[in-house]
Amino acid sequence: MLKVTVCGPAIVTVWPFARLVYEVSAPGRDGEILGVLLGQWRSAAVQEALVNTIETSVLATLVSVVIGIAIALLLALTDVRAKAALTFVALLPLLIPSQITALAWIEL
Repeated sequence: MLKVTVCGPAIVTVWPFARLVYEVSAPGRDGEILGVLLGQWRSAAVQEALVNTIETSVLATLVSVVIGIAIALLLALTDVRAKAALTFVALLPLLIPSQITALAWIEL
């Protein structure tokens, strides 16, 4: 019984990844090694998507750091009312799974 419960999820997890690695490492139409992967990386759409992803990540990180430092300084250095409630509100995004937050934004 133990073999089935361990091997089943392992196969379901490893098989798609192994298939992906196999397909990506296949030679391209010209016979070039890793041709499929290199062909995708050379396309303009993939390069634009990569640049957009990096820009978004950097900007989101900077905004989060600025907001986090401001809230931390506000809560640590000042004597505001309802400090416990504000701390809870600041920690709330960490308590709610990101999928639930995304669905909430979609439903707005």
